[in-house]
Order: sequence, then structure tokens, then C-alpha cells
Amino acid sequence: MRKLLVILFCFGLFFTSCFGPDIRFVKPQPEHLEELVSIPKRFQGVFVVKEDTIEVTKHTINKDSIHLDDVIVKGWGNYLFVNILEDGLYKFSCGKLVSSWNHEELSIEYFDSSEWGIDEASSMNEIITNNKYPIVDIDTTEGYFILDNVNVNHFQSLLNNAKSQDVIRIK
Repeated sequence: MRKLLVILFCFGLFFTSCFGPDIRFVKPQPEHLEELVSIPKRFQGVFVVKEDTIEVTKHTINKDSIHLDDVIVKGWGNYLFVNILEDGLYKFSCGKLVSSWNHEELSIEYFDSSEWGIDEASSMNEIITNNKYPIVDIDTTEGYFILDNVNVNHFQSLLNNAKSQDVIRIK
């Protein structure tokens, strides 16, 4: 049940039925950063996303420990990256916090391949050999791209084109 809540925190809560994260990773993202041992204070609190409440503490997300092998958390400046291992691949979402003066804006960022400009008529081989993104496979059953060896430039490009969902801090 707790794992389900974390997965919902990272993905299910943030998307409408029209779209969803269609990208998975072989390794936790971003690859160039080390795993955090605790969640930074600025990302801790009680939050509302759409109609759901999420509690983030120093070592948990909705009471699920970040020290489990299937939950990897990384940080980078104003970003908190959450990777959830499911069926051997990592689902990914990112919390973004921008503060200035006494005002803060919180959002959840997630990657979506619709911005990639991939022609649906392209073959799997054409898509995989396109060097713009490090696609190593396509799960045609579940409908997602699998990426591996994501370098800093690839990751930054994904982040720059990420979709966003507003988050409200209530505590």
C-alpha cells in the first residue's frame, strides 16, 4: 500500500487521463548525481496536488522510506528527483521549487515524449537509432520509451522540455 502511495505521488496524481509519463530509465536519474540520504528541508512538508495530500519528511514520502532499493531520491539546486523502480525500470518525476522574497512556486515536472517530434510512421529501429535521445528500446505493449546512458546534455534537454503540474504547500 505504501509503495502504491509513492508511485501515486510521483505519477498518478499529476496527470490527467489524456497523457502520462511515457519514458522509463534503466538507471536512476540524473545519472551524474549521487543518491541523497535525506530529503532537503525546503522540500519537506505537506503538499496538495490536484485533490490529493502528500507528506514529505526528512526520510519518507507518504511514510515510504527513501532508503529502500526501489525508491531513489537525488537533488540538484532547486530540483528534487524521485525515481521509482518498477518491473526493472525507473519511473521518474521531479519536484521544482523556485523561491524569491517571501514567495515560492512549487511544481512537479515530468518527461513526455510528445515534444520529441517523432513521426508515428517511423519504425522502431529508426527511432532507436536517432541520436537525439538515448533510446535503447520501446515497450510497445505499455507504450513507453526506455532510455539508458543519459548524459548531462540529454537530461538537461529532457528537463527543459518537461511538462509541469502546480503544487500547493499547506504546511
